[in-house]
Amino acid sequence: SHQHIPFEMLVETLQPERSLAYNPLFQIMFSMQNNDMGSLEPGEDVADDDEITTRFDLEVHAVEEGDVVSLYLNYNLALFESQSIARLADNYEMLLAEVVASLKDKTQ
Repeated sequence: SHQHIPFEMLVETLQPERSLAYNPLFQIMFSMQNNDMGSLEPGEDVADDDEITTRFDLEVHAVEEGDVVSLYLNYNLALFESQSIARLADNYEMLLAEVVASLKDKTQ
C-alpha cells in the first residue's frame, strides 16, 4: 500500500543502523517484470557475468512472457558460491511446482 513512497524517504523516516557493508533495510530483492520487453531466445543471456552488478546480496528477477515465467538470479559473489545459488534455485523451483500443483488440485 506504500509502494509510492520513495526508498530514500523510508530510510530517512525509519533511520536504520547504517553500514557500508549492506543495504539499510533489506538484502534480498524480488522483482516481477510482466510487461512486454521484447523477446530473448531460449538460453540467451541478458548480460555477460562480468558485466552484471548487484545492489543487494541477492536479486531475484521474474520475467513473464506469455504463459512462461523465467527467473534470473543475481548475487554477491563475495557472499555466495555458485553451487549454493544453484541449490537455492532448484529448491525454489520445487516449491513453485508444489504451489502450482496445489492450486490445480483445488480448482478441480
